[in-house]
Amino acid sequence: MNITKSFLLVILVFSMIFQENCGKDSGILPMSKFDYYQPKNGIDVKIVFFNECQDATSFMWDFGDGSSSTDVYPLHSYNENGIYKVTLTAYLDTKQNTSFNYVTINYGKVVFYLSKLDSGSVRIYPDQESYNSHCWQQEISVCYPQTPPDCGDGGCFTYTSIPGDYTFYGETRGWHYFTGQYHIIASQCTKIKVH
Repeated sequence: MNITKSFLLVILVFSMIFQENCGKDSGILPMSKFDYYQPKNGIDVKIVFFNECQDATSFMWDFGDGSSSTDVYPLHSYNENGIYKVTLTAYLDTKQNTSFNYVTINYGKVVFYLSKLDSGSVRIYPDQESYNSHCWQQEISVCYPQTPPDCGDGGCFTYTSIPGDYTFYGETRGWHYFTGQYHIIASQCTKIKVH
């Protein structure tokens, strides 16, 4: 047999094998795996989920609180403290693989408010780190002279954090600086009058 006939025979065999397997299940099973980052504090705390799946083309996240997402790298906020079973299902065609992890949510809130407005608005930094970096600052301009506000009320500064003791820093428009201490308790709203 000459080289041309041998070459054509090899091409014919490969062609038949390719046609035989074309469109058939490749046997690859997607791998589902993820990790997450939980910030210790913020104005609107969101958990960042890192998708580490392999051989998958679509995803379904179940955050364990009745919410879900098909995003590759979702962010999610929990409304209540608790332990949540987060499930990620990875899909490849008709195949799927699922992994899960438990996320513990244990936050409290603090609301900073004014009881008088003799010097205009007040800028608040909820901890040393935010004061040093000038992030997470908030202007407070609404006065609550009689009754302290609830967490989330307008004109106040509501901040979410893990339980613990903190120092806040403030400044008025007249460049008056002040500090104060506060304690955050899980699942509670601490009310801090700053001026």
